[in-house]
Order: sequence, then structure tokens, then C-alpha cells
Amino acid sequence: RLMTGLGFMETLNSTLASEQILYEMTNRDSSQIISVASSKSQEHTILRDSILPGLLENLSKNIHETYPQKFFESGIVFSKGSPIKETTNLACVSASEETNFSEMKSILQSLLRIGFSIKCETKTLLKHALFSQGRVAEIVVNKKTVGYIGELDSKVLENFKIRTRVVGFEIKLNGLIFD
Repeated sequence: RLMTGLGFMETLNSTLASEQILYEMTNRDSSQIISVASSKSQEHTILRDSILPGLLENLSKNIHETYPQKFFESGIVFSKGSPIKETTNLACVSASEETNFSEMKSILQSLLRIGFSIKCETKTLLKHALFSQGRVAEIVVNKKTVGYIGELDSKVLENFKIRTRVVGFEIKLNGLIFD
């Protein structure tokens, strides 16, 4: 409810994703792909390890709509292991020419403080595949990195045919909100 109160629209994307959306269009490392043996879809054949690429796809499908556009999703992501590990993440994006890192950081801080009484800080990162160089930071809670926040890389946005600025974050909720 807090995210909708902050002006974001909730999305619900499948945990099955396409390799093209998750990795090729986002320039992310695909070495940890988890393939599904008998997917009913030829396109959606892997388990997602991040929510942000799906939100970028949502923005891409809405390029004909007016800006600003603000989306969020809370859902399961997967990581390799034995057994495969499931975690719950929250991601959100804001798309408009006026949007910026500071706005997204204050949304993140408000969400964690008001919704869960959690304080977070950000620590500048030099580089991350999804984000613009120098415009990305780790989200740190109790000295532990729990996610990333920043301005999405222009090449990534080009791949999705998005022609406006996009900022976003993705944070792991396991261990913060629930175990």
C-alpha cells in the first residue's frame, strides 16, 4: 500500500522469463542462468534472478503512454544452489525527464522507514551492468548490502526503446522484512 501511496502502480510479472529480457537487453552476466526443463513457452524458459528487467519491459510496452510512469513489483527471484534458493525482492522504477537519483533514494528511505522502521544508507559503486557508470549505489542496511539503486544505463534503455530517463532500485526483503 505504501508504494501505491507514493504514486507507483503495482505490476505482476511471471517468475519465468526470457533470456533476452533478463540478460541480453540488460547487459547482465548470464553465467548463473537457471533453465526450466519443460517450459510451456518457447520464450520464457528461465527463472528470473532479478525483477528490474521485467519492469523495464513493462515501461517498454507503455512507451505510447504519457510520463511520468512509476511501477513496482514485489516477488520471488531465484539463485543457483542446491537446492535453488528463492528470495523475495522489491523493485521499482520511475520514468520521466524530471526523475533523478535523489527522488528515488528518498522514496526508498521513506518506504523502509515508514513501512518497516528500517534505516538504510547508500554507498557509491563505480559500475553495475544495469546502471549508468557513477550513478549507481549499493543499498546498505546494518552494514550489509541488500540491493542497488541508480539511474538506468542509456544503452539498456535503448535496448528497450525507452526514450526518457529511468531511475530504479531493487532490494532483497529476506532478512529485512521477513526470513
